[in-house]
Order: sequence, then structure tokens, then C-alpha cells
Amino acid sequence: MSDTYVPSRFMFWCLAPFLLAFLAMPLLLEPPKTLFAGVGIVVLEVMAACALLGFYDSVRFHWCWRVVGALVFLVYVAYVVMMVAEGAWIVGERGSATCAVNAVLGLLAFGLPGLWYAMMGRLTWHSDSCDAAWDGWEDDDEELEEDEDH
Repeated sequence: MSDTYVPSRFMFWCLAPFLLAFLAMPLLLEPPKTLFAGVGIVVLEVMAACALLGFYDSVRFHWCWRVVGALVFLVYVAYVVMMVAEGAWIVGERGSATCAVNAVLGLLAFGLPGLWYAMMGRLTWHSDSCDAAWDGWEDDDEELEEDEDH
């Protein structure tokens, strides 16, 4: 039995048509008018391609999910920098308005976990070696039960 987790193909087959359609969308749009819009489209396309590859084979393309995490972090850092440069510090009339406070909150809620996943390859605090240690304890318990039976 293999120690690597291989998810069900259900997610791939459900999301693949939408991700492929999303990847084809820039071909249907007019060229972006600003550099910022062009960079945004490229980032979204890279994220969609990485998600498609990651859902296709998460073992072979394990690095794709790290790329997605790193891009989420970088997008939120750019959002914070833009809001600080514009001087939009406080929330306006609506709580969902673009401002530096919301950008920092988004960076904390989504950007930092994305960075953590990009660097560590997991969202938990303990490593896989801790999982192996726990698995070893379960084997010890089984051996003790067998010894008690004899």
C-alpha cells in the first residue's frame, strides 16, 4: 500500500471543463488596455493551468499547488501596496470597499496561508514525519493487543 494520498478523479472531471473554458477565454477577449490588466490575466491563467494540472495528477504535479499558494500571496501583497500607494486607508461607506485595512485582512486570511503552503507544502503545523510517528504508535497498539491475546 502506498503512503501517498491520491484524491478521487471526481474533482478533476467536474472542474476540468470549466478550467479549460477559462483558459480559452483570453482568446475571445480584446487585448488588455493596460499593463496591470495584462498581468492580471496572465496571473489568473497561470493559476487556472496549475489548478487543472494539480487536479489531474496531484502527485506528479504537486508543485502546481505551491505555485497557486505563492500567487495568492503575491496578489494580496500587490493589493496592499496599491492601497497604501493610493492612500485608501479606511473603509468607506461599504465594508467591502477597497482599502488598505481590507487588503491587510485579506493578506492575513488568505495570503499568509498561501505563502505557508508555497513554502511548506502543507497547511498544518506538523510535518509528515509526525504523521509517520503517529502511524507507528498505532502499529505498537496492535502488537500489544496481539500479545495480550496470547
